[in-house]
Amino acid sequence: RDTSSSAGIPVCAKMTVDNEETNFLAQYDQNLRSYWVRFLYDGTNTATTESDSGLIKAVEAVDDLVFVAGTFGKNQWTTGTNAVTLRLQNCSFDSATVAQGPPANAQPKVVTLKKLCRMQTTTLTNLGSFPVQEVNDLMNSAGSRAQTGARSGTTQDFGILNTLATDYVELPSVAASASAQDMYVAAYDASGSLVWYHYTSPSGATGTYSIEPTAIASVQPALGNKPLTGHWKVASDRESLEGRKQPPDATAAKDIGSERYDSATVRGGYLYVAGTVTTVTADRYADFGVTRQPLGCSRGKTVGAKDSTAAILNKMQDTPCAGHLQSLGQNQGDVFMAKYAALGAPRTDATMTTYGTGRQPDVQYVRRTGMTGTSEVATGIAVHDLTGAAFVVGTFTAAAATTYQGSNVGEKKYQASTGNDGGYVYSAARESGLAANSGEDHFGLKDANRVNAIGCPVQRFAPGDEHEERMGLTGLPDCTFYSHAASSSTTTGFVVKFNDNGDETLRGNKNRKNVPSITGRMSASGTCDTAGAATCTSSVTPCSGGASNVGETQSHVYTNTQACSTYPGGCSCVYLDTSTFSKASGGAQETSTGAGLVNSWSGKRIRITKGKAAGYEGVISAYQANLAADHVYYTVPALPEVPDHTSEFQIFGNLEPQPKIHLASCGSTSVDAGCSAHGVEWAKVIGMPIGQTAFTRGPYGGPTNLLNGDKGQWKLVGAVGTAATGAASASNGDTIVLNLEDAVATSATPTTYYNDYVVYLSTDTQEPFTNIMVGEVLAGQYTAPTADLQAGGSLKLVCRKATVVAGDDVSLSGITKCPVANTVYYRLVAKKSSSVSGVAGLTSSGDRQESAPVSVRVVDGDVYIGGKFRGFDEYPFGIEGVDEAVGYKSVGFDTWESYIVKLED
Repeated sequence: RDTSSSAGIPVCAKMTVDNEETNFLAQYDQNLRSYWVRFLYDGTNTATTESDSGLIKAVEAVDDLVFVAGTFGKNQWTTGTNAVTLRLQNCSFDSATVAQGPPANAQPKVVTLKKLCRMQTTTLTNLGSFPVQEVNDLMNSAGSRAQTGARSGTTQDFGILNTLATDYVELPSVAASASAQDMYVAAYDASGSLVWYHYTSPSGATGTYSIEPTAIASVQPALGNKPLTGHWKVASDRESLEGRKQPPDATAAKDIGSERYDSATVRGGYLYVAGTVTTVTADRYADFGVTRQPLGCSRGKTVGAKDSTAAILNKMQDTPCAGHLQSLGQNQGDVFMAKYAALGAPRTDATMTTYGTGRQPDVQYVRRTGMTGTSEVATGIAVHDLTGAAFVVGTFTAAAATTYQGSNVGEKKYQASTGNDGGYVYSAARESGLAANSGEDHFGLKDANRVNAIGCPVQRFAPGDEHEERMGLTGLPDCTFYSHAASSSTTTGFVVKFNDNGDETLRGNKNRKNVPSITGRMSASGTCDTAGAATCTSSVTPCSGGASNVGETQSHVYTNTQACSTYPGGCSCVYLDTSTFSKASGGAQETSTGAGLVNSWSGKRIRITKGKAAGYEGVISAYQANLAADHVYYTVPALPEVPDHTSEFQIFGNLEPQPKIHLASCGSTSVDAGCSAHGVEWAKVIGMPIGQTAFTRGPYGGPTNLLNGDKGQWKLVGAVGTAATGAASASNGDTIVLNLEDAVATSATPTTYYNDYVVYLSTDTQEPFTNIMVGEVLAGQYTAPTADLQAGGSLKLVCRKATVVAGDDVSLSGITKCPVANTVYYRLVAKKSSSVSGVAGLTSSGDRQESAPVSVRVVDGDVYIGGKFRGFDEYPFGIEGVDEAVGYKSVGFDTWESYIVKLED
């Protein structure tokens, strides 16, 4: 019901096609009375095709604006819907007294009801330049009521599909797909009027992609530097709000007197949308249009302009603001983040046909991060209102089950061999092949040469032969990532911090420190082409010569399909003397690979530091068209003079501080290495399984952490077991019932899960357990628990008498019966039948731990993350630097439980 009276009048609209669905946005008062309702729906429907208007994924309110992000274009029906045309209703209150919406805590002062846009079949009266702005008036007892304009039907049906054309805006029609979808963002004001809207559209080669927004956040950056301190509204406050140029209601108080603004914050602020993009076909882009940032790229371009052919990507200097997004690799999702100006931008066209009615969207930039071949999904976003830093939380899946938390701490360990008790003795052979920072590069920081960035998880490297991970906030940051579980299908939660202005950690001299420059000398001329039979020369004009000048590349990465000579700043040619090149870290001389525009040095920046043309700086692009690099390069802008053998140069990366979201690869050996880390300051996993590690040495040399149990941990059996019967009954095996904690429910072959294990059994009821028997598990004789999971399943054993020799070591004698009472205690110990090299057979890991952050907030510079986890029944859930010794043990292996974590930025 609406807010017009104490009883309220029903606000109604209906669907008129079977299986139709729609989205809506509504404003309510504190009593849940509706001010207005706006529908977002598919306008291509008829009685024989289902509606598919997509889904609203996130909503955010700022002052008198509300923002909604959603998807469209994906057909979730098995039949029908071969095209989708998304319509966004757009109408407002028709009284001038409430042009900006109903005031807070007051009733709207409207003369006529305008809760809904006009949804009836109507022929409007032509009043000239302006459409009729009558309302959806109420039906009388006869089922209709007169209004300006002749209604085509005698009855008003208020069907959403009948919304008048003047009361909605329509996105271009797209073919419905079973797997592909685009996204939109719309801004409404408090009167239900559409301020601006934005949508992605396909660009580039034939193929599909899917882009899905999953979280939204907004900030209003402060104009002042520091908030006011002291007391408000008391005698000790000697500086008035007016005198200090403060907002009169004491909200967002900042000392902005010197700024001469009437507000303490940027009007409207900014909107941030995070989500996931998945490209099915390479170079199929989700086109956001030209972005405002970087300003050096967008200057001279129309912000928001789109290019369905992707021709804007032809020139390297146009790509940073092209707004063309694809995932790294195909069929796996990557995280994206788009920043919008909340109020949009002033209209730049006179017809106002592109977006809305008064403003147009103003996309500031688009970021992307992830790893080729793996899936990263964003679930939440929060933004710091002063720095603009964005914190995105989500989940990733590992590329390999071997890169789990604790699997490799970068130290070498001894091999283990079998003792006569099924335990272990220490052997003095070293394991090899382990290396630090050997996790997965999910956010590109390793490829960007920032693998030890402050803020990433601290890797606990142990000195010498201690064979254990250190605890607490000590150690070296490791920006490679390890999953919670030894599995490539379970999810691990993460948080990643984006800088607002791109890679500020790579700017200035820091960039040169991370990626060493290539140095050498130039030459006025030299031999070139494959056979070295031609001569190439340095010149202030474009390159010529080579293999009879036939087939050589004529364009530069900055001109692409056009000749290098068309570059506005001019084009020159440089010949680099290969014999003077510096050496790479491996000791071999530096060299480039590939031909023409795909040469590994094409697009790098060159600086002449000494000799003729000293002080020149430009961008090079390979001239040769064959695969043998002869190191003749175009350079733009043009040289001031011809360099010679006295000219020394540096070659280094060109656009690392710029987004390269249009690339499908950020390979470590390419000029684009680490491009997926653009804007990423640090990232970290949330949570860790305590006790999961490759190998931790016990006091007698054996491992203290083993699969499905700790050698030092005794447990009470789950229930009464079953004694063996028949001849040679002891050798037939007795059955014990395991504790629920040792249940195996997720293994593909649970019956063989405990093969090669031994079980220590004792009839003692408390420690120390001295009356010990050792049971050897019969192969394939584990029975998984029943559905009620009252115990951990049953295990058939052949037992031997055992005598404690020292510590954990025992000596064994003949076969005997196993105790099966419900008072028996046991512990599980892994057994190996022969010597093994390294510690692969001694690993302690689980394959079911997973977590998923759900939301994130920034409060006073601190980051709060709420989420859920499950499967930590064997290895408790702990937090880095907070609880790394005890943690929280899951109630069951498949029960989701919640957590909240506070991070200091």
